[in-house]
Formats: sequence, structure tokens, C-alpha cells
Amino acid sequence: MYRDKLIKRLENKESITLRDFKRCIGEDLYQEYLNELEFYKELKQHPKEIKEYIRRFKQVNIANTRSENYSLKKIGRKINVMERLRNESDKLTDLLIEYLNEILQTQPILEMYFDEVKSEIINFEDLPKIQRNIPTKREIKLRILKTPDIKNKSVSEQTNLRRRKEINTEGFKF
Repeated sequence: MYRDKLIKRLENKESITLRDFKRCIGEDLYQEYLNELEFYKELKQHPKEIKEYIRRFKQVNIANTRSENYSLKKIGRKINVMERLRNESDKLTDLLIEYLNEILQTQPILEMYFDEVKSEIINFEDLPKIQRNIPTKREIKLRILKTPDIKNKSVSEQTNLRRRKEINTEGFKF
């Protein structure tokens, strides 16, 4: 009942107190909540390797866009310019692929910053994107509040244990 009210308030983008949230979910789930907050806080702060990847990715994206736009114009006498732009784009893409492989081999933990890293990266379309869909505190709270109630399970398990002990000792007189 109380949990449903908190869920409804969060879904209506209203705030809830941390005390009410903690009281509702119990200590175990509250620790899980704190761990998730810490994890996502770290994801928001990109290390220098990821910042460099983002910078290089933007350069490749710009070069690719210029190359594609120029090839769409189909200007006959400027084929050399089109080829130069395409070669520049391919060169930057290759350098970025090398850089990505290098940072992932030296620091495999950096893979968590990417949406999906394919096993074989051949061209620009295969390059992984940086994770942008980091949940807010509200979304994390909602997800935790919607999980089954661990607190109630432990109480019911304790009750079941008490009942089993009573059943086992009913036939015996001390």
C-alpha cells in the first residue's frame, strides 16, 4: 500500500523523501540503490581515453558526412576532391578503429562506456557509440520500488520457520 503511493508519486514526477524510500524498501535494497547510484555516477564521468575517443569519433563523423554530401552532388569534374575526402574519411576511420582496439586491449573495463562493441569493426557504421541512456535517480528508485518486496519475503520465511518448529514439536511432550 505504502509502496504503491511512493511509486505513484515518482511516476507523477513528484519527489519522495529518502527516509520514506529507505523505510519502504529496507536496508538491503537501499544498499543496492546506493551502489547503482555510484556506478552511474562513474559512467557520467568519462576517463581521458573515452573523451579522446569521443573527440576522434566526431572528427570521423564530420569527415564521413562531408564525403557523403560531396558524392551526392555528383559534380563530374571534381572527382579528385571527392576521392580525397573519401580517403581522408577512411584514414580517420582506420585510425579510430586502431585507437579503440588499443584502449580496449589495455583497459577492458572501458567497454562499459559503449552501447555495443562488435567483435570485428570494419567501417564507420560498426563503431560503437557512447552510452547516453544513463537512468536518473527517479528511474532507479522506481525500478527498485517495483521489485518484489524482499522485506516481506523474509518476514514470511521467518513465520514459516516458526510454524515448522511448532508442527515438529507438537507431538513431543517435554
